[in-house]
Amino acid sequence: MLKIWSTETWERLALLLVEIADEYGGLRDHTRNGEIDMQVVAPLFNCLGAKIFAGSNEIQRGILAKQVLELPV
Repeated sequence: MLKIWSTETWERLALLLVEIADEYGGLRDHTRNGEIDMQVVAPLFNCLGAKIFAGSNEIQRGILAKQVLELPV
């Protein structure tokens, strides 16, 4: 459950960062916004890989549902 929660929260935050960056949201290079030097798209790419690692979140949800509902294998 922790893997599902953490990767989906990470994805929401990365998407929020892309939204906040506005017209710089699609740039791959470092972006300077005022005094903040940030890379906007990299966290989004990293979180998408983390969602797939150790089974996608959909598969993990199926495993959890099977355990909670005590379904036969």
